[in-house]
Amino acid sequence: MRRPVRVGALIRHYQFEEALGFMSSRLAKPLPWAVAALLYVLFLFWYMPWSGPLTEQEIDVFMESRAFEDEAMAAEFRAFLERDEGRPFVMVNLIELKAGGEEHLARYMDYMWPALLSRACHPIFSGETSMRAMDLWGIEGAEYWSEAALMRYRSLRDLLQIAGNDAFSDSHEFKLLAMHKTIAVPSAPRLNLADLRILFALVLLLAAALFRLAKLRRGGREDMA
Repeated sequence: MRRPVRVGALIRHYQFEEALGFMSSRLAKPLPWAVAALLYVLFLFWYMPWSGPLTEQEIDVFMESRAFEDEAMAAEFRAFLERDEGRPFVMVNLIELKAGGEEHLARYMDYMWPALLSRACHPIFSGETSMRAMDLWGIEGAEYWSEAALMRYRSLRDLLQIAGNDAFSDSHEFKLLAMHKTIAVPSAPRLNLADLRILFALVLLLAAALFRLAKLRRGGREDMA
């Protein structure tokens, strides 16, 4: 026995298909996507390093401007600079603040924040420690820390430009006043799930889609009027 055809359901089905096709054609208009693509290209131009590794001249200038504890440390640091590949890296920081050190740290960061953000350098993670070190051997006096942070640098060149500025030398005394001890270790990421390039791309895609949906909704209301 043949099932009866429900004309109302059939009409609603075709109306839905027609509305879906209309919405897809409206969303496919290129302007918001082109704007999103342009913004993303501009973002990458600012966020990624494009100048390549440090040159021998840049390394010589920086090494001559700094004082090192001993020749071995100077040689090791120069070798580190010569291995530069011109890529972003992350500085791993552990900090033990002195009592009241927050005020001095804020004074230090008055210089650091503009210098960092203007060069697309930013924190990936920052937080207070919950207890003393749970896993520790081969090092003394490292049981207690008050804060941990991961700072993304666009390139080693950016780090040298920040550290080589006279304003950094003037503000560095506030860092010394703020901290009992600190460790800062540069690391080349193999895996970074907090990549701002991915997040920014998703935000732009969502904004473009919402813009088109808002235009679609407003156009529908005007057609009904």
